[in-house]
Amino acid sequence: MARKKVTKNEVVQATSLPQQDKFFATENLKRSARAGTQLPDPTHAPYGYDAAAQFKHLFPALELPILRPPASHHPEDRVSFGSPELKPNELFLGDNLYLLRQMPSESVDLIYIDPPFFSNRTYTQIWGDDNEVRSFNDIFQDGMFSYLAWLNARLWEMKRVLKSTGSIYVHCDWHASHYIKAEMDKIFAYDNFLNEIIWHYQTGGASKEHYSRKHDVILFYTKTGKKKFYPDRVPDRRTEKSLARAQNPNGARISIDNTDKLPLDVWDIQALNPVAIERIGYPTQKPEALLERIIRASSDESDVVADFFVGGGTTGAVALKNGRRFIGCDISRVAISVSASRLIEIGEEISGVIVSPSKTATLSMSPQPFADIQIGYVGNYPIDKFKGISQEEFTKFVLDLYQASAFTGQAKYIHGLANGKLVLSVGSGDPDAKVSVEQVKGFVEETLRQYQKQLSQGEEKVLQVIGWGFEPGVEAWKGQAINALNKKSIKMQIELVSLSSESFRQRIFRQIGERNIDLKLNRLNQLLSFTSSPYAGAIQVVKQEGLKFTFKLDGAKAVGTGRLINCQWDFSYDGSRFASREHALNREKKGQGDFEAVFIAEHTFEKNGLYNIAARVQDNLDGETVTTAILTVKDGSYEIKS
Repeated sequence: MARKKVTKNEVVQATSLPQQDKFFATENLKRSARAGTQLPDPTHAPYGYDAAAQFKHLFPALELPILRPPASHHPEDRVSFGSPELKPNELFLGDNLYLLRQMPSESVDLIYIDPPFFSNRTYTQIWGDDNEVRSFNDIFQDGMFSYLAWLNARLWEMKRVLKSTGSIYVHCDWHASHYIKAEMDKIFAYDNFLNEIIWHYQTGGASKEHYSRKHDVILFYTKTGKKKFYPDRVPDRRTEKSLARAQNPNGARISIDNTDKLPLDVWDIQALNPVAIERIGYPTQKPEALLERIIRASSDESDVVADFFVGGGTTGAVALKNGRRFIGCDISRVAISVSASRLIEIGEEISGVIVSPSKTATLSMSPQPFADIQIGYVGNYPIDKFKGISQEEFTKFVLDLYQASAFTGQAKYIHGLANGKLVLSVGSGDPDAKVSVEQVKGFVEETLRQYQKQLSQGEEKVLQVIGWGFEPGVEAWKGQAINALNKKSIKMQIELVSLSSESFRQRIFRQIGERNIDLKLNRLNQLLSFTSSPYAGAIQVVKQEGLKFTFKLDGAKAVGTGRLINCQWDFSYDGSRFASREHALNREKKGQGDFEAVFIAEHTFEKNGLYNIAARVQDNLDGETVTTAILTVKDGSYEIKS
């Protein structure tokens, strides 16, 4: 969980607005007759920007710590390919803004993002997660203005984390590409704009009302003007068809500005068709050929490539295949799970290691060292992922949420201080453990000793005990203690706060204050949640025809108000990855944007044998659970055991 702390000075130095008065000739504009017109003033700050707060007046300055579950308890979240000395590739579940704010400045070589397009207010969910829906409502609540403020806050941080030689590619379409470019000119500087790339494709519908729309726009900027750019690495620079068009009727070649040797800014790359080998079922999935051009042209091997809207994982897949390290983030649990499986499959192919406890090299003819794949959580925390975490890490996690300082005096139960009068005690990190009467009693006694003078002078202290739950006798002891303190006129409040409760989120809200105009309870629920796992049920065989089996997941259900939105399957499960791409998304669309998991899957095995079968269900509240079974197939019969 440890990560280098980004200092305030570092952030300020790395995120100043570019000086562009010379280009925009602002003084001339002010003196000219045009000053009274409605022409936009290009010297205005990016939309939503505040000189003092940058974007933190719109998007709360919460400290959302990164949870990296320990591999000892969660091998699915730290998949190793036998080279632990290499820095891991990382996938994060959560709002990318709160990940970006924690990342060190000058730490990324190349960024590609494919953010939600500003198409219209009729939203079709891609993954079906509630976080996706709430995020959409935030993005589009005030039309183009809120969309640009939301995107600018993230572009601002992306510029900071880029290295001085770094580049960013922003994928958009005709709805907002011109608005986004105007904002990026302000953030990255007009002089650092290199290309408007046109991705031309043939798929999609046609129209008799207007020219058929068959292209997207990719805006290409550098951070400082220094850059890595290798046009000779761009594959498939011209097709045979385009070369044929560059000939005259006599067959002689027509030279067209050397375009057969250097890449153009118009890319003819087909969008994925429904049966493409690389397709995983993600509706806006981009072809690997598109990302290959970007990654090969603007980065070197071992460079860090980042995609903060990871989607189906295409950027990560291409980055790993080309020897880069990858950082990805998405607000959807399903997106992260699907992407992780895709990256793990690539790791197996390159390293030759099937990810299992034995780490047996069986796949690659020429295995290469390959970094681990680590999954982390930012703001969206599955409760079961805290299993195995050290007490020191857990205490720091809670204090970071409170933006509290660690208590440095001699005490066993006092762990943190905030706001002058708030004193904190943190229970066990184990979600199954409950705070004892002994801890609460010891906490109160230590506070009385540590702050005897202040309390005797009438100062008030608010004691909060934070844990997953409390032993039955704690509430009764608390009542007795408050009565005793009141009789002595000691101003002390004792609050028992369950970490996963609404009460805890409200206390975090009070800690950061009400200055964030966009921070409502629904917004806080989106940014900070502790989720329970759904019930996975049991795997059953419902039909067998030789080596062809039909499986059913029986008894799976969500917890509370949740609903199951996807069911992934794997038929050679090793405890950490789901390798069956055709079964990555098993769901049906229900109504406007809603999805419902499908629990039936078919698979044909190659031969008799012993197989580990797994089903992973995901709900709309970021919850996820895996259930497994062992299938033995022999001579037309089978046996299955959970």
